[in-house]
Amino acid sequence: MFHQRFASIATAILATALVAAGTANTGAAKVSVLSSSDRGNYISISIGKSYSKKTAIIEIGVKKKQVWKFTKLSSAKVSTTGKVTICNSRLLPASSRLRVRVSKKVISTISIRSAVQLSGCGYVPLVTTTTVLNTTVPTVNAPNSPALSPVTTTTVPIATVPTVNAPNSLALSLDSDTGDSNSDGITKATNLVIVGQAPVGSSVQVYVNGMSSGSPCITDVSGNFACFLGTVVEGAKTITARARSGGIDSILSSSYLVVVDRTAPTSVLTPASISLNSNESTTVTIQLSESSTTLVGGSVTILCTMPDGCAQSNFMGSGSAYSLTFSMVNNMANGGLVRLAPSSYSDIAGNVSVGDVYRQIYYDIDGPSATFVRTGDIITVTFHEVPYVFRTTSLYLQQYSNTGFIGELGSGVGFINFAASGSTGRSWTFTIPAQTWSDIDDSSQPVDRWAVAVGGFTDVDGNPARNEPWFIPRV
Repeated sequence: MFHQRFASIATAILATALVAAGTANTGAAKVSVLSSSDRGNYISISIGKSYSKKTAIIEIGVKKKQVWKFTKLSSAKVSTTGKVTICNSRLLPASSRLRVRVSKKVISTISIRSAVQLSGCGYVPLVTTTTVLNTTVPTVNAPNSPALSPVTTTTVPIATVPTVNAPNSLALSLDSDTGDSNSDGITKATNLVIVGQAPVGSSVQVYVNGMSSGSPCITDVSGNFACFLGTVVEGAKTITARARSGGIDSILSSSYLVVVDRTAPTSVLTPASISLNSNESTTVTIQLSESSTTLVGGSVTILCTMPDGCAQSNFMGSGSAYSLTFSMVNNMANGGLVRLAPSSYSDIAGNVSVGDVYRQIYYDIDGPSATFVRTGDIITVTFHEVPYVFRTTSLYLQQYSNTGFIGELGSGVGFINFAASGSTGRSWTFTIPAQTWSDIDDSSQPVDRWAVAVGGFTDVDGNPARNEPWFIPRV
């Protein structure tokens, strides 16, 4: 009953110390310093469900030379109900301010009228000493019985159990947290420093994945510490810490995740087409080995074989996937190339890109080029680009002797079972009569060799097919 009344009185005193001074931002957001028998003094924040799962940062401000200077006190994820509880062992000085922000947006600011000592995350309620006063209990003798001695009680002291609050607000130092943000725990740094708060004058040991790293460090007069870690290799690391004071160790702190990434990002450029005609365009995809926020349209270089003959547009993407449009502009030369030069972007940890990556895109002056394959009695023809109006009559069966070309059977003559193969629009299969196969495979026949040639069609740009005979292999 006494603890409940004491907690209620303490809460009322703290609320008065804050509310009496007023708030800088009014509305739904509410920041309070509360006290309870099981948690001690702590900060309670209610900023609304719209900030759910975002990181709320609370800062303490001190006025110096008419200017308010704010430094980070702690941070925590906002719950789905829009609330955050911050435990910390810092002293909130009188006439200071508490400010809450999400990212760069300040949500609320309150003034501290009276100094408040926060209890920290490892707060353990003290067990108070209970004293039973010496009393003499009067007695009444039974009739005809001898007098009884008075009963006396004695004082029974209950010892107080000393505790040490656990470190809190662990983070990488500003110099250790490299890259896009100095508060995201992602770094490429070699020498890592963990900062935080712990009881004033205590010794703090930091642990990486449960193993001690570096030497213990001592907190300053404000309870701040900065511990240098030992060698930390790449990968995700769980950071914890323990404080020691007066020969007593605290419990382990809450864990803090650090990601060490010292590997430079790489990229792959893939144009949808490597051959264009004048005033045609193609999409070029850019795939990075890891996410980046610094890759922009200006990171990409477009080079051309004639002045102003190529252009870039429609750059878009995020994370590790991007794309752009490459265009030929009145370009009838040899095309151009898309390039990502070394150090043209960086990853989230701050590692700059390596390697000179580029893809050339050519001006299209060639027609479809055919590749043939014989499988048993079936022949497959595949073109490097989609042919325009390719059919049976586009094929020619030719005869050759040892001295050269004899003749051909005519457009489409001698081909059977002609059919498209697959869905690319670039492959077909066909066969030839059994007697022709017999002649081809019979080395005693007067016709030494047979060949297949193509002709009479173009690509979509009007470039005629290349008519190069393919000599049918014997089996």
